[in-house]
This record gives sequence, structure tokens and C-alpha cells, in this order.
Amino acid sequence: MLFKPLQMRSRYKKYWGKVLDVNIAVDKLERYLRWRIPDPSNEDVARALRILQKGDLWSYVILSKPEDGYYMQTDVFALEYRNGSDDEHYFCPPEYLTSELVSDAFLSYAEENTWWQEQVTWKKGYGI
Repeated sequence: MLFKPLQMRSRYKKYWGKVLDVNIAVDKLERYLRWRIPDPSNEDVARALRILQKGDLWSYVILSKPEDGYYMQTDVFALEYRNGSDDEHYFCPPEYLTSELVSDAFLSYAEENTWWQEQVTWKKGYGI
């Protein structure tokens, strides 16, 4: 294990002021099933990530604070976050990615603690 697992959290916790966008590709013509969940719970985040793992290559999930340009996003190959501007965009190299790491990073980001910054290897730029 390359990282220290995130501590257990309450079973149901709301993340006020955030938006969870789930985009599951249904074919290669860029048609998606889309959900927008305002103020998602940790169960909403976990469910979206489970659905993502079963989706098409073009599926992705974004957890954002829309008013200030901050977000974390993932697809089946990448984990990225933006700290307010294009100049502050970071990605986790694919060799470090596991489904557990992505899930813990998303929940840590939602909870606004520092686990995701300390336990994930980040590089400045875009992963794709």
C-alpha cells in the first residue's frame, strides 16, 4: 500500500456547498447518462465511484465547489484537481492510482481535510 488509508467516517455525511457531477458514457458517440447532485453525501460519492468503475472508458465524475473553480475529477485512468485556476491544475500519475486511493481522495476532498494532499502523489499540469 503506497498511502495511509483515510480514517473511517460517519456512514452518512452531507457535503454542503459542493456539487457531484456523474457522467457515464453509454456509447462512443459521446452520449452520457448525467446526474447532478447538489450537497452530496459520502454515500452519493461512493456510489458514483462504484458506477464509474463499471462504466465505459469515457465516463467521469467531478466533485466541485462551483462558485470558486475548485474541483477534483476522475475517470478510469486519471485523478486530477484544480485549485481555482488553470495554472493550479494537478494530476496523480497513473502508476499510483488504485480504486481505494481514488475513493479516499474524493471523500477527503469532500470533507475538506488535508489527507488527499498529503497521501496522494501530485504533479502540476494535466494528466492526459
